[in-house]
Amino acid sequence: MIYLFPMAKKIYMLTETQILRVVDEILKEQTEKIYTDFDRVWDYKLSNNQWFAKKKGQTNWLSLANYPEAIKKLNAKYKPDSTPSRAAVTPTQQPTQTTTPKVSGVPFKNVAEGNAFRQWFNKNYPGPTKTMKLDPTGSFNNSYITGAFNMKIPGGTTAGQQYLTQPKSTSGELYSKANPSYKERIDVNKLSVTDTTNVCNIGDETTDCAQFVNNFSDTLSAVGNAWEAYENGGVGKNIFSVFKNLKYPQMQQYEDIYKEIKAGGDPVDKIKRLEEELITQNGQPDPKKLKMGDVVGLYYEPSSHHTEAFIGSATYRNWYPNDVMGKTIVRKKIGHTFNTHVGVVGAIKDGVPLVFHNIAGILKSDPSQNLKIVWVKRPEG
Repeated sequence: MIYLFPMAKKIYMLTETQILRVVDEILKEQTEKIYTDFDRVWDYKLSNNQWFAKKKGQTNWLSLANYPEAIKKLNAKYKPDSTPSRAAVTPTQQPTQTTTPKVSGVPFKNVAEGNAFRQWFNKNYPGPTKTMKLDPTGSFNNSYITGAFNMKIPGGTTAGQQYLTQPKSTSGELYSKANPSYKERIDVNKLSVTDTTNVCNIGDETTDCAQFVNNFSDTLSAVGNAWEAYENGGVGKNIFSVFKNLKYPQMQQYEDIYKEIKAGGDPVDKIKRLEEELITQNGQPDPKKLKMGDVVGLYYEPSSHHTEAFIGSATYRNWYPNDVMGKTIVRKKIGHTFNTHVGVVGAIKDGVPLVFHNIAGILKSDPSQNLKIVWVKRPEG
């Protein structure tokens, strides 16, 4: 059927298919409203009940699934009760679903649990994985993972039921060059691949995160402070860093923080904001490329040492108290690190790299995807 629309004193003829395409775009804009007034650097949108962000003036959207604090602040300001679905807007015109359908939900509570299933599905069902376009990492409750979870398999069951009822794997390996005293105390089979595991109390040895890494790995002689480790050539080769590819506004943020510190201020909020922005912009290292023994710098928001780390790292680089907008940052677009925490990839279990780190004398194990990694160094040999 052909429809005639008078527009600007002209008659436009549209087919039913073209009309549905226009309606679909309009509905998409309604369900993915873009919020531009949250801050001066990023735009945000809510898509399928998931928050995404993109740099103003750019087109690539980044998932905020690993940034609960940012999500909490966005929800507090915009209070999205729920995202309206197309069916709720046009119940009689919803087209046939041509991609992975949304059926019953999934039991996963966080990204780590979802990624564990995604990787299991990728390994065991490579054909459907390609057809469904299920990435090994991503949202833990969108239509892609839901469709895979509910995929029918021989025997009248689903892939999700098979996954949940399979014997839990205990295939894991501790870093071969770990200090023997830790090999005796760490049982890899008891480490979770989805959540934090409190391994043991090491407070009688050290409460310092960097000293623990030094004690744990027999390949390291000295790590130094958490905020100096990335610049310490003795720790190993630089593999990954979010402190590269700076944009001019981020260079200016470095300068503004310096000025405030020189004036006697404590710009801790600005320092944390800059680090969070760099993490969102540059993403996280691919878990598949992490190796046992890798030393990782971590963003630990509750730390009380953010300003100390910023000054300490800059002093280590001989950038403080001088201005930093000179040759190094402007020419190379690289800033100095200022993370307050550090850990080490101490084990790999079921293909998941586990980062060991010390918080107040408690040795903790976390899946790498649950942490905010700001740099990676790989010890030589």
